[in-house]
Amino acid sequence: MSVAIREATIADAPALGAVQMAALLAGYAEFLETTAALPGVPERVSWWRAELELPDTRAWIAEHDGNAAGLVSIGPGELRWLCVMPERWRGGIGTALLATAEQELPPGATLEVPEASLRARRLFERRGWTRGEELGQREGRVAPEVRYRFGQAA
Repeated sequence: MSVAIREATIADAPALGAVQMAALLAGYAEFLETTAALPGVPERVSWWRAELELPDTRAWIAEHDGNAAGLVSIGPGELRWLCVMPERWRGGIGTALLATAEQELPPGATLEVPEASLRARRLFERRGWTRGEELGQREGRVAPEVRYRFGQAA
């Protein structure tokens, strides 16, 4: 397996959108009755183009044999996204991407994850993230969420 992680650029927006959508559809299907409310790939690509223009956003893309396989993005004090193509789950890409982001995050950084996303929560807990407050169902979110903190107790 040949995996390379590099900083993402605006030119990567189509790949980031495709990875994010595939991961969300597969991951959320495990606990949502329908994923119909999720934006499609074109909306995700537009969102990534705008997101990568922000001065406080950093993102990395993992490529497996030259194809987009995962992504991670951070902002000030927060992990924003960690997504891996479903066919690459459990292959170490998510862990490698998370480790890349953790090198840039300060202690106490946060992330928000659907409470029912046990796969993601187990990964964060294995990496030392501590479960914090339950955020519940919030406007604009598809499922109740929980906050995690990095490198310190909640």
